[in-house]
Amino acid sequence: MTLNNSWPAVRWLILIAYYLAVSLLHIRFSLFLDQPLPDVFGNIRPVSLVDPLLIVLLALLILVILYQMVKYPWRWGIVFFWGIWIFSAVMVDRFLLFKSVEYIHYPQYAIVAALLIWCLDPEFKKVYVGRVLFWATVLGILDELYQYVHLAKTYGDYLDFNDFFLNLQGAAAGVMLVYGFAGKSAKDREEQNGKKLFSAK
Repeated sequence: MTLNNSWPAVRWLILIAYYLAVSLLHIRFSLFLDQPLPDVFGNIRPVSLVDPLLIVLLALLILVILYQMVKYPWRWGIVFFWGIWIFSAVMVDRFLLFKSVEYIHYPQYAIVAALLIWCLDPEFKKVYVGRVLFWATVLGILDELYQYVHLAKTYGDYLDFNDFFLNLQGAAAGVMLVYGFAGKSAKDREEQNGKKLFSAK
């Protein structure tokens, strides 16, 4: 008995707990990023580590894409969809973002998307791209609305629509990461469906 094929309520509770933590601790996390670390680290603020971390994450993403191209048969599809994602991230960086720390939305909502997939299809028998992106987008909008209405009332006087798009981008990356690693390839699914059809006869 594993968590994948039993206790679906636990999976949903994990998703809800993560989402609430991300939403409710947003301001505390933002303040932490701008506070100096203990003296043992010198005069360093966590926010100054964001750019080096982004370089590391970009390198890891390139390795992931190469891995997916080797493992799965739709190589040009992988290149195409990741190419669109990377192009959109570059455009966002150039025209919509003022601080690189905003990239934190990507891993936050990549994890939301991964948890949604885990909740909806723990055995990865189907591909719930549209449904996952829809609900991740809704959750991202609710997160930003909560920040605007409650968390950031003391200093935020506008709703940042750019964050809606960042959350969607993060969710899209999460979908491609999960289905690239844990999902079966199109060929594997066809073979499995063929075997089921054959055995049914």
